[in-house]
Amino acid sequence: MRDINYLSMGDDARLQGLLSKRIDAAITSPPNTQKLAAEGMRVLAGPEISDMPSNGLATTVSLLEKEPELVKSMLNALMDGVVWARSNPDAANTFFAAKYKLPAAIAAAAYRQQMQVLRWLVTDQQLQKAFKLALQAVGSPQRTEITDAIELSLYREIIRSRRLSD
Repeated sequence: MRDINYLSMGDDARLQGLLSKRIDAAITSPPNTQKLAAEGMRVLAGPEISDMPSNGLATTVSLLEKEPELVKSMLNALMDGVVWARSNPDAANTFFAAKYKLPAAIAAAAYRQQMQVLRWLVTDQQLQKAFKLALQAVGSPQRTEITDAIELSLYREIIRSRRLSD
């Protein structure tokens, strides 16, 4: 078996590395996953095989403490975008195809995958499992608690107040 070298690369670098055959495999996200499939690459796995949360928004602890209303406003804006995209799939596909210069079929496939991954309700158990898997993948014996890395109280408050569910 060949050695595996882990590389830290952005989405575009992974896409170009795969297309140029400089790298053999990579984790990708929509719409790059669909672009690669259209180029004849094999997609080996997708969100259907895991129960890991995806996506996120990061900020500093000081911003959370000093300007919680700003953070709430940003979270609400992101949720508005997802609610709109879920409620208007045809318009969302048209928008994303135009914005990212994608063929309609690739935009539609990317939309379907993203909607499969985006969920409102993520349990602490799902997060703890994701942490454990990530630490195991890099060979770290460290144990991390959810509260060491993620602050979800504002997010969960907004989800409850908007009555959003998966």
